[in-house]
Amino acid sequence: MPPHATAWREWKGGVLPVRKWIAILLTLLLCALPVSAKQVDYVITGDGIKLPITVSYRFQDILSYVDNSENPFFNNPNGLFVDDQDNIYVSDTGNNRVVKFNKDLEFVREYTLADTDTPLKDPHGLYVDDRHSLYVADTGNNRVVHISEDGRWIEDFTAPDSTLFDYESYGFSPTKVTIDNFGYLCILNGNDYHGIIKLDAHNRFVGYYGTNKVTPTLSDYIIRYFGSEEQKEQYMKQQPPYITGMYVDDSGYTYTTNALVDDQEIKKLDQSGSNTYASTGSFVESDRLGKGQLEDIHVSDDGIITVVDSAKRKIYQYDSLGNMLCAFGEEGDVEGTFGYPVAVSADSQGNLYVLDRDRGNVQIFQKTEFMQNVHDYLSLYKDGQYEECAQKIQAGLQTDSTYLPAYQVRGKLLYKDEQYPESMEAYAAIHDMKGYSEAFDKQRQIYYRQYFVPILIGIVLLAVGIVVLVSRTRRWARRKILDGMVDRDA
Repeated sequence: MPPHATAWREWKGGVLPVRKWIAILLTLLLCALPVSAKQVDYVITGDGIKLPITVSYRFQDILSYVDNSENPFFNNPNGLFVDDQDNIYVSDTGNNRVVKFNKDLEFVREYTLADTDTPLKDPHGLYVDDRHSLYVADTGNNRVVHISEDGRWIEDFTAPDSTLFDYESYGFSPTKVTIDNFGYLCILNGNDYHGIIKLDAHNRFVGYYGTNKVTPTLSDYIIRYFGSEEQKEQYMKQQPPYITGMYVDDSGYTYTTNALVDDQEIKKLDQSGSNTYASTGSFVESDRLGKGQLEDIHVSDDGIITVVDSAKRKIYQYDSLGNMLCAFGEEGDVEGTFGYPVAVSADSQGNLYVLDRDRGNVQIFQKTEFMQNVHDYLSLYKDGQYEECAQKIQAGLQTDSTYLPAYQVRGKLLYKDEQYPESMEAYAAIHDMKGYSEAFDKQRQIYYRQYFVPILIGIVLLAVGIVVLVSRTRRWARRKILDGMVDRDA
């Protein structure tokens, strides 16, 4: 009788040996333990090719439990903020509260406003100012509420009384909030395509900011001029893409993530609202399953941009010019993977905090030595410390010699040092034709300056030689003609 048949008879008869029971239980236990996914980080070239790189961030810790609370677990959280003391704030939407933790992930307090006439209801976006008072996009109550550090209500910001504010179309249900360098309250209002709502300290409407525009396609132009009345009417109903996330840096630039666009998913807006990334192109990768959806953004003091893609379950990071530094993450339910990430922030050490709405947790990721090196040389380059920057780049390339973003910075450094042939080589490695052409033009100018006089002398000598040769040829030909005439006469 086969061994498996014997085992079945033992099982059926209830006489399975104890050692086999133990083996089965151990197997089930091992299968139930969480397993970390193999992390594969990458960058995307201008041609859309994924190139694997050295791991940039590693999973460090997870925040999913609230001590000393009647509701110990997050329920549909949607907002995240890390303040200047590395305190962590989570907008626990389903539990109608905001929860604060210290840098050691220890519970500090709950914000609910339960002792007021209007407790929090479906809170979303968060912002903490320098005084550690809290601004909450209290979506369910149609307001932004200002709360003191110790949990006291201070003031409400509600729908502004202005004819310029389009209340009838979208109402007022704030989803995200921040404060700009002028002290204006900046609010995202759901899918309101008008842009960022700005209010002053007295709840007065300042205006819309950063409004996206509809980019007509060729078919849109055809419909506009040759389509039927119904098609034209549908064309006129098109609405611009709406803003999904925003961040204001210390220099006053406002960074936004934008939905339903083919490119410029990330914008860097100046005071006038003009996008300084107008020619950068797409920040979101596409595949056979569709395009990504950027949901939130964070910008470090050194200009490092981190965004979360809720559709692709990815974290993307870029330098201050919009060049990709790394991408990591995937869908899953183990450490380092995501269910539906919706928010991202960072602490003073550069650790990333990613809020997962579906999993009800915040995952913390620590920079690897490799990525720390990348951030270091970008900071050195920004500060004009080019020699130290070059040393850092060389050290990084020893770890990952195929890391293309390093070659881009290296090309810039060599260009500044007037080492144009070497700069051309660096740009050629990453197929940066613009950088290569600029270095080539400089090298061509040097070549012309170095060899202009010899070339000019050579040209003059050649010209003189040609003139002499022609003159002598003419004299020889004339002599031959005269000699021929003398021979005929004779």
